[in-house]
Amino acid sequence: MQTFMRKSAQCGWRATTEIHLPAISDNTYLEVNTYKRSTGGLITWANVITKEGCFNVFTPFSTYSDRVLMTMIERVTERAVKKQHEEALKIIDGYVEKAIEFHQKKAA
Repeated sequence: MQTFMRKSAQCGWRATTEIHLPAISDNTYLEVNTYKRSTGGLITWANVITKEGCFNVFTPFSTYSDRVLMTMIERVTERAVKKQHEEALKIIDGYVEKAIEFHQKKAA
């Protein structure tokens, strides 16, 4: 598990961590993202993605997706994004279990 921090001119700071989910398939990951919401504040979201070649594929309404944390803050700085992302990763195990359960039920 490795976290990447980056800044874009349009969206500001963003933290991303990919957690491998071999219980679902060899190319499936739980992608955890922390970023500024369009309405303000900071949100951390977890999505199951499948790596297909050089693409990360997320299929809305058929793969697991859940909000992990959301906070309303004045300024979304690198420090704020990093702090919330670290807090989300402390509780992410429950979301990993939910994602695996979701996809196992779907496969059955």
